[in-house]
Amino acid sequence: MKGKNLAEGSIIKNMMVLIIPMFFSNLLNQLYNITDGIWIGQLTGDTGMSAITNVYPIIIIISCISIGFGLATSVLISRFYGAKDESKIKRIMGASYAFGCITAVLTTLIGIIFVRSILKVLNTPQEVFEAARAYIVIYLLTFVFSHILQIITEALRSIGDSKSPLIFAALGTVLNIILDPILIQGFWIIPGMGVIGASIATSISIFVSFIVAVLYINKKNKLLMIDLKELNLELVYVKYIFKIGMPALLQSVTISILILFEVYISNLSGVIGSSAYGAVSKLEQVMVVLSASFRTALAVMVSQFIGAGKKDECKLIMKEFLKLASIPSLIIALIVTVFAKPFIMIFINDPLSIAEAIKYLAIVGFSYITFPLKSGIKGFIAGTGHTKVVFVTALLGGLLAELPVILILINMGFDSLVCLGWGITAYVAFEIAATAAYYFTDRWKIEVLRKDLLESI
Repeated sequence: MKGKNLAEGSIIKNMMVLIIPMFFSNLLNQLYNITDGIWIGQLTGDTGMSAITNVYPIIIIISCISIGFGLATSVLISRFYGAKDESKIKRIMGASYAFGCITAVLTTLIGIIFVRSILKVLNTPQEVFEAARAYIVIYLLTFVFSHILQIITEALRSIGDSKSPLIFAALGTVLNIILDPILIQGFWIIPGMGVIGASIATSISIFVSFIVAVLYINKKNKLLMIDLKELNLELVYVKYIFKIGMPALLQSVTISILILFEVYISNLSGVIGSSAYGAVSKLEQVMVVLSASFRTALAVMVSQFIGAGKKDECKLIMKEFLKLASIPSLIIALIVTVFAKPFIMIFINDPLSIAEAIKYLAIVGFSYITFPLKSGIKGFIAGTGHTKVVFVTALLGGLLAELPVILILINMGFDSLVCLGWGITAYVAFEIAATAAYYFTDRWKIEVLRKDLLESI
C-alpha cells in the first residue's frame, strides 16, 4: 500500500519523519492568521486588530468541525492502514467526504444566521462590529473547501505522508501573503477593503490549496482519492466517524468557548485590552504549532500500532516522545523570555497595548512551556480512540480551574489580563494532571471499535 507503515522500524525515526514536515505544515497554516494580523495591525491600527481578535474565537469554533471529524478520519484510517485493510480505508474515506460535505454546508448556513448574535454576546466593540461580521461570512462561504482539505490532510498523515500536506500549506500561505496587502490596502485598480480584504485573501488561498490537494490525491493516491463510486453514508462508518469525532469536536469547542470568554474578559479593558490579548494570542498560536505536531504524530502512530496488533508496545511510543518533547519546550521558553516583546511589536505599536501584553505574558508564559507535554499525552489517548477522555478533561479544566480562577480574581479587583493569565495557567496544569493520570491507569487499552466495524466488508 502507498504510504509508510509506522508500526515497523525505529519509533523515534518514524516519529521524526512525521513531526518535522507536520511542524512546518502547521506553522504555515497558522501563518494565515498571523499574516492577517500583521497586515491588519500595521495597515489599519488597533481598530483592525480588535476586529480580528473578536473574529478569531469564532473562526476557531467553526474550524472545530474540521478538527474533530478530521481526527476521526485519521484514527480510523491509521487503524486500518496498520491492519493493511485497503477496502475499509476506501469506504471510510467515502463516508468522510460525504458526511464532511453535508456537515460543512450545515455549518455555513447556521453560522451565517447566528453570526450577529454571537458577536453581540462577545461584547464586540461597535466600531469594529460590521467588519468582524463580514470577515466571518466570507470565511463561511468557502468553509466546505477548508473542511474537505482538512480531511485530505489528516488522511495523508494517517498513512505516514506528512510531506504532501506541507506542500498544500506552503502554496496557500505564499498566496495569502501576496494577496493580503493587495486586498487590505488596495493596489492599482483593486480598492483597499481593510479587514474584509484579509478574509477574501484567506478564502482564495484555501480554495486554491483545496483544488491542488484534490488533483494530487486523485492522481497519486488511489486509496484516498475522491471517488464518486465510494461516496457513502453507511451507518457503520458514519457512526464511528461521529463516535470518535464528536468528542474531539466538543473538546475543541470547549477550548473555543473558553477563548470566547477570554476575549470577553479582555474587552472589559476596551480596545487596548482587546488589542493586547490579540497580539499575545498570535504568540500562543506559535506555541500551539510547536506542540500540535506531537499530538497528531502520537495519535497516528498509536492507532497504526493498534491496527497492527501491537497495543502492548504503544508505551514505547510515549517513552520516545518524552525524549523529544524537551526540544520544543526549550524553544518555547526562549521565545517567551527573549523574543516576546519584539514578536508582540510586529502586531501592535501602541505603548499602552504593548505594556498590557507583556504583563499578561509574564504570567501565562510558563504554561506555554508545558504545551508539548500536554499535546503529546492528549494525542496518545486520542490515537486509542478514547476521545471522550480528552473532551472531559478539557471541560473539567475549564469548569473547575480556569473559570473559577478568573472570576475570583476579577471580583478581587485585578486587571482583566492578569486574571486571564492565572486562569489559563490553572487550566493547563489541571489538564496535564488529568490526562497523565488516565494514561497510567492503562484504561486506554480498552478497545473502542466494535465487531460491526472490524468485521464489516
